[in-house]
Amino acid sequence: MTAHAYEPRRTIRQEQRHLAPAETEVLCREYQDGASTYQLAKKWGVNRHTVTAILERNGIEQRNHTAKISEDEVAEAKGLHTEEGWSVNALARRYGISSKTMKSRLGL
Repeated sequence: MTAHAYEPRRTIRQEQRHLAPAETEVLCREYQDGASTYQLAKKWGVNRHTVTAILERNGIEQRNHTAKISEDEVAEAKGLHTEEGWSVNALARRYGISSKTMKSRLGL
C-alpha cells in the first residue's frame, strides 16, 4: 500500500465588506431613522457588530435594545403570537430583532 499524497484543506475565509464613506453616512442616517442594527447588517451585507462599530466611530448614540420595537408593535406581536400562533422566531424576523429580544418583549 502506498500513502496518499497529503493535500491540506483550503481555509475558508469570510469575505470582507468595506463600506464607502457615502455608504457609511447612509447607514448612520438609516439607523437614526429607526432601522435596527440587525436590519442594517442584512441590508449592507456586514456583521451587526460592524454596524455597531460604524455607529460608534461616527459618534451616534445607540438606542436601548428594548427600543427596537415600539409598544404598539409589541402589542401587535402578542396578538400574532397568542391568536394566530406565530412563533417567536417568525415574529423576530418580522420585526427585525433577535428571537431573544422578542421573547423578552413578549414576557415569555
